[in-house]
Amino acid sequence: MEMSQAFFRAVAECGANIIIAHTKEHEIIYASPTVRSFGYEPEDLIGNTIQPFIHREDWRLVDAVIAECMETPNTPASVGDIRARSKGEDWVWLHGQYIFFVGLEGEDILVFVGANVTDRKKAEIKAMELQAAVEQSTEGIAVADMDGVLTFANTAWARMHGYEVEELQGKNLSTFHTPDQMRLDVLPFINKTLEAGSFRGEVGHVRKDGTTFPAWHSGGMLKNESGEATAIMAVIYDITARKNAEIELKKREIMYRTLVEQSLQGVGIIRNEPVKVVYCNPALEEMLGRSARDLRALSIQELAELVHPNDYPELAARFLDRLAGKKVDPHQIVRVYKKDGTLMWLETVCQVIPHEGSPATLGLCRDITDRRRLEENLRQTRKMEAIGTLAGGIAHNLNNILYPIMGYTEMAVDDIPKGSAAAHNLQEVLIAINRAKDLVHQILAFAHKSKEQHAATELGPIVHEVVRLMRGTLPATIKITQDISNEAPAVMADPSLAHQALVNLCTNAFHAMRDKGGELEVSLEEALLRPEEVPDFALPPGRYSKISVRDTGAGIDPMIMDRIFEPYFTTRDVGDGTGMGLSEAHAFARNCGGDVRAVSTPGKGSLFEIYLPAIEQKRSKAMDAAPAAKDNETILLAESDPQIRKMNTQVLTRLGYSVHAEANGKEALDALANSPGRFDLIITELHMPIMTGAQLARDAKAMQPDLPVVLCTGFAEALTLQEAQDMGVDGVIKKPMRKKDVALVVRSVLDAR
Repeated sequence: MEMSQAFFRAVAECGANIIIAHTKEHEIIYASPTVRSFGYEPEDLIGNTIQPFIHREDWRLVDAVIAECMETPNTPASVGDIRARSKGEDWVWLHGQYIFFVGLEGEDILVFVGANVTDRKKAEIKAMELQAAVEQSTEGIAVADMDGVLTFANTAWARMHGYEVEELQGKNLSTFHTPDQMRLDVLPFINKTLEAGSFRGEVGHVRKDGTTFPAWHSGGMLKNESGEATAIMAVIYDITARKNAEIELKKREIMYRTLVEQSLQGVGIIRNEPVKVVYCNPALEEMLGRSARDLRALSIQELAELVHPNDYPELAARFLDRLAGKKVDPHQIVRVYKKDGTLMWLETVCQVIPHEGSPATLGLCRDITDRRRLEENLRQTRKMEAIGTLAGGIAHNLNNILYPIMGYTEMAVDDIPKGSAAAHNLQEVLIAINRAKDLVHQILAFAHKSKEQHAATELGPIVHEVVRLMRGTLPATIKITQDISNEAPAVMADPSLAHQALVNLCTNAFHAMRDKGGELEVSLEEALLRPEEVPDFALPPGRYSKISVRDTGAGIDPMIMDRIFEPYFTTRDVGDGTGMGLSEAHAFARNCGGDVRAVSTPGKGSLFEIYLPAIEQKRSKAMDAAPAAKDNETILLAESDPQIRKMNTQVLTRLGYSVHAEANGKEALDALANSPGRFDLIITELHMPIMTGAQLARDAKAMQPDLPVVLCTGFAEALTLQEAQDMGVDGVIKKPMRKKDVALVVRSVLDAR
């Protein structure tokens, strides 16, 4: 027995197998020297339990095999492949079996006999992983023998062609191609593979249902150890989606190109280095008045000359910043010269893009010349509104100054002998005051702060005044002549607007002759329109006053003749005029029941004629005298300006009225409340501190409804009678007003009670 144990121990010590013996309680009592293959010395294991050295996922199997062995002693039981922990904490694979010996060396012993199969197991795992990768690949993979018969095809290959994997075994490669595909794609693929050993390219395939699809092929030859080709391997990828995307991309490219070509927005591409126009669409060609061919032929210097000198530095700086990769605001407004030399405003958006492998600048352009002109006109309008507001304040103060001057002058005239030198001088003062009054009205009309006040108007003085104004303002290169008839009939018009309309026509004529000089002729005469002439004027036959303005300037292009009276239409540069002069003159004539006729010959000058309907003006001598008061009538006067209050008191007193004057509306209202029935009329200033004239009128009417109120104003509102009546006012005195006109207003209001 001892000899037998020694023999078996010698076999264990010298053999290649790994032998580990342990008790039923799993304590290791023997380990062969072969445990060194995974890092242990035998003594490292002896005395330890075996369980910690077995992978926990494999221990359940080992434990079950141990239980099986203990039931059948001396009979081996296979454990298969299990993982054991190496000394380096890695796992090694062992393949072996267990034997249970009863009473060996005096006790029951379990013996594991196995081999280290780690290398084989790793190779198997790698092969399994490769097989799984091939099976799970989204690319179709197939292997065929040299006759083209399939020996392997993965799931993706089968799915692409509409087969189950089991159906593919033994099929020839020609199954997956149409005859044309075989001729055009597959045979060249095989030949190139045989020649070069590999091939990459597009090959057409056919599915089980007969439909075809394009595939990208990557293939090669499989060779044996002798280098002899034994099989063909093909890897394919269905590129239907990519091909469809390419088709869709091509469609989109065509669509976008069409959109760009048909766009109303200018589109251009400039190569950055060297700078060169490489593309421009038809809209940009039309904007610049140049063909794409002409633009592509321009040098960098010629391109720079297209841009206004004041805008070029900023444009160039931004261009260089983009080249340097700096962040630049893409939006910019620049002025550009068209081929005919005219200047246009372009709103641009630029960004760097790749173009044919090189960086380039894409520019989107929009012609905003009309918008800039409208913006300029809007600024001009707002400026005029500001001027109008200022003019309104000035007019109020001037009227308040002129009113007492006029009143005191008229009273002085009444107090001195008729025909005296002083009386003559004072009459001249009154004439000057009236001219100042008209001037204020003209200022307000110019600033659009006064409403049209149509009245019987003699045009002769207005035309004389405008000619004098033109002589003082136009350069000596413009010769001015006049022909003003005293027989021209009166018309119903606002004198200030008539003045402004004539100034506009003369100014327009000056601009036509500004560069070379010329002659300006202004005339006024009576005109009779006969029935046969009516179609040319769209006016009824009859008697008219005709104002003519003729110049020897550049004339008007026939192409724009029908637009010259449009608001804001102008051929001048932005900032040089508002385009409102002719439209205002046209509106004035139409509002008076007349019209404007324009005749022009390019290069020879223009003629504008304003036709205004004549009226019969009969002057009543009874109106020359100022009507006086009746029956001791009493007037309550509310005026905040002490000088005007004092002057108005004297004027009304001289007219025979009793006057009670107060400095503001509240004091006047208190006087009315304290003396009910005493006053026959209230005259109140419109703008007063504490209480306005409008508020005084409303409160007075509430206390005494039949008490008339006359409003006195020198402000720019220029109230109409209807507007005054809406405020509860019965009459309006507009500062400065002559004594007889004041008397007429007061008398008419009192007589209407």
